[in-house]
Amino acid sequence: MKEYNSLIIEEVERLIKERGWEKFHTPGYLVSALSVECSELMNECLWHTPEEINKMFLAHDQKIVKELADIAINYYSIIRYCSLDVDEIVKAKVNELLMRYEHLDKGDHR
Repeated sequence: MKEYNSLIIEEVERLIKERGWEKFHTPGYLVSALSVECSELMNECLWHTPEEINKMFLAHDQKIVKELADIAINYYSIIRYCSLDVDEIVKAKVNELLMRYEHLDKGDHR
């Protein structure tokens, strides 16, 4: 596992332990929490044009950044719970997708 993933997971573990949230950091709770945080990110984008949304993300708008951090905390909590290697699972999925869509022209998604 890459060092940065380990450091992030250590920070997540510190949060869980210091707050006494071990009983809540299980897949059932975390998947729901991840969904809620994604919805909160979507809410920040509501009623904005695609161009405005792009600018918000590229300008590191603090509301956007905070929601992304909440999403990352829940995501890494799931990874931590399952003892998964992020690099390994993402690489495997990318390879799967490349094989699945190899018959399509570049830029085509169907």
